[in-house]
Amino acid sequence: MEGPADPLGGTDDSWDDVVLDEAFIKASPVVELSAEQRARLNRRRHGGVWHPESQGPLPPDVRPRRRYGRIARAWLGGMVVLAMLAGLAHWTSTGVLRVSDLAVGKGAAASDAAAFEPATGREAPSPSREARARPMRQPPQQTGHGAHRFLLTTPGGAPVGYDPCRPIHYVVNGRTAPREGRQLLREAIDRVSAATGLVFVDDGDTTESPSERRAAFQPRRYGDRWAPVLIAWSDPAEVRGLGGDVAGRGGSVPVSRPGSRNPSVYVTGVVTLDGPQIAQQLLPGAPALARAVVQHELGHLVGLDHVDDTAELMNPSTSELTDWGPGDREGLAALGRGRCFPDL
Repeated sequence: MEGPADPLGGTDDSWDDVVLDEAFIKASPVVELSAEQRARLNRRRHGGVWHPESQGPLPPDVRPRRRYGRIARAWLGGMVVLAMLAGLAHWTSTGVLRVSDLAVGKGAAASDAAAFEPATGREAPSPSREARARPMRQPPQQTGHGAHRFLLTTPGGAPVGYDPCRPIHYVVNGRTAPREGRQLLREAIDRVSAATGLVFVDDGDTTESPSERRAAFQPRRYGDRWAPVLIAWSDPAEVRGLGGDVAGRGGSVPVSRPGSRNPSVYVTGVVTLDGPQIAQQLLPGAPALARAVVQHELGHLVGLDHVDDTAELMNPSTSELTDWGPGDREGLAALGRGRCFPDL
């Protein structure tokens, strides 16, 4: 009969015929672990695999210490990093734009500029055939200076705007438009175009309704191109945030140029106008003031933010101005001098 000669190895021989009487115990040698065997046990304690079926339980002094605290901290840290990466990936890859709930219209103190998330490059149209190598028009030279701000800027400080080397297509949903709505809109767009040099193209009417989640690329509705800018005459029942002093909201969605994660250029946007409220402003026969409301929202569309200077149309509380101020014109001219993006 043969017993286990090595406490680390063991044998499969049966011990069933062994009688553990006093004579056997006195005759049994005491087996001590050698230095090499203890070293092997220590190595197992720090990462080795122990097989209790063949090797038996570990002695108390060499049992591996539990490191659940360290593992838990590492796991928690990893989950935080993954959550941050997931949030960044969502920010850079979502194919929808979302309108901020904080947007308020002209005549109020808060911002009526709609906040949009960048559009994805994975759900994008083919490069536009309308893209040119040079800007279609140049903005006028500015001699005056004033307050202006941009909704977005690049890391280098340049304003994010529309590509001046291709036209900006837009469609109109006139559900609540006043009788003078088309004329007001046309005049306001002409003033934006003159100040920026950007070219606007009217693609006609649409039944698309304004939404807080509007896809920037809608091939079933608009074909293989970025969705045109949606200008919707609406009301508070349809668009949350309109009503009261809020006459409109406007903003655009940016995309990043190939190889960059930073917003570079606007490709589409939404302007919502409170038709019933603007119609009331037309009752006293003041179409210039009503047009200024539309013009203000179009200023947000092309990239201007609010300013505190009451001499500028982009001031949210100014109610008597009917056209651009010197700072508005300076900012609009800068937005019209952007770079071309032929690959988008």
